[in-house]
Amino acid sequence: MSGNASQVAMDFGCCTIPKNLDDQIELMQNLADIVMGTVQYNEEGVLMSINELCGVMTNTSKAYEKEMEAYNRLVKLAKIYHSTSDEPCLDISHEKTVKDMMDTSLPLGRRAERQWTYQTCTEFGFCGVDPWKELSVVQDRTEDGEEAQTIFIRDTAHCADMMSRKVTDRCSLKKAREEIEKHVVSWLKMAAAGED
Repeated sequence: MSGNASQVAMDFGCCTIPKNLDDQIELMQNLADIVMGTVQYNEEGVLMSINELCGVMTNTSKAYEKEMEAYNRLVKLAKIYHSTSDEPCLDISHEKTVKDMMDTSLPLGRRAERQWTYQTCTEFGFCGVDPWKELSVVQDRTEDGEEAQTIFIRDTAHCADMMSRKVTDRCSLKKAREEIEKHVVSWLKMAAAGED
């Protein structure tokens, strides 16, 4: 980014010009979050689906003629996402991020970045790698008399089964919820009967 920091800050609507490598990393993380969030929650309440995001990045129509460079496409994508934000600009201050992470109060509307960061760094220990595969049960098993059944849900986000039901839910998600409900009911019946 050397020499181009002010242009990059202007292009992406940053609140400040990146002062150091940490600020540059914050900017890159913000941009990566757009793609990561889209992939992780594809068609589950995010702004764009994977196909729509890829459409912005690869569209060859005349309307996109001036934005043939990947950088310009990324700027366009970031602007689309920023247009839905309440924030006036993109905050890339690493110093502010650290300060926010150290704030132990829970202001109204604050998301769980602090708690998630703590948990991934201290309890799980994987930090930036895919947690779900390593933390998941991927085969049915019986251990110490307890049954653990794996339910794979095709074409959904990793936590879609915990979200409110929608008319547009895929059949695979509906079936998975029915299966989960059946298991929870059986566990509750066992607990009510005093079984271990």
